[in-house]
Amino acid sequence: RPTSLPESRKEEIEVIQEKIQEEVKKQVKENLKKPKGTTDFTPQEMNLRTQVFNTLRKTSESYGFNEVEPPAFETLATLTKKSGEETINQIFTLEQKGSEKFGLRFDLTVPITRMFIEKQREIPKPAKWFGLSRMWRYERPQAGRLREFYQLSVELFGSKNPEADAEVINLAINCLTNLKLTKDDFYVRINNRKLLQGLLEEYTTKENIEKLIALVDKKDKLRPEDFLASLKDLNIKNPEELKKLLETDNIDEIKPNSELAKEGLKELKEVIKLSNKDFLKVDLTV
Repeated sequence: RPTSLPESRKEEIEVIQEKIQEEVKKQVKENLKKPKGTTDFTPQEMNLRTQVFNTLRKTSESYGFNEVEPPAFETLATLTKKSGEETINQIFTLEQKGSEKFGLRFDLTVPITRMFIEKQREIPKPAKWFGLSRMWRYERPQAGRLREFYQLSVELFGSKNPEADAEVINLAINCLTNLKLTKDDFYVRINNRKLLQGLLEEYTTKENIEKLIALVDKKDKLRPEDFLASLKDLNIKNPEELKKLLETDNIDEIKPNSELAKEGLKELKEVIKLSNKDFLKVDLTV
């Protein structure tokens, strides 16, 4: 005749079963965990994303830009040709099967530019293209920086006129205002490379200029005292004066001496004149 288990044994079995269930849940959770730095879109979130993307596309098209779509991966030679060391280290590289080396795109500017170069003989100029798609960067996930993300890239090829720069700036502003953002929500930082280089050449040698530009690019990431110390490490003339100059947002306070800087300042003023000034802020560090 079957006999019932003692109460103590029943309790022991129940404890074992609970432990097994917890372990199963743990294994399922670990094995089905979302990769770090990525986003899942629920149906409701997809609906919202689609509305945002539609607004960005319609705005770009209203400026006469046409959408293009390059492949998700490019050769490593293409991706690294004009990239800095930090970007190169962030490329998701694909497993090498043969002699070819590939990586996932980290932005759209590189592959869209490659597309234009390959087809430029048959394309009327200026070429106005935009892309809206997924990117990948292998970096530590943090607020505002994911490993997988979307990017709107607007590229205008074949024109050096200030009108071209102003058009892209106004397009970017309208993308956000069409999403119901106002000048209280954002602004566009604007600069000119000729102006920056010409100004910096007054404080250092031409051999040292690229190191100084790289330091200026990182200014926002450094404490003021650390930035000043780095300027002194580069043997910059009058580092305090240069630091103050880089912090100005009043274009009328910029008084360049070199012809290169004067040319850059003229170009910058022309672009500002053609752009929506309510959203612009001069920033010599961008």
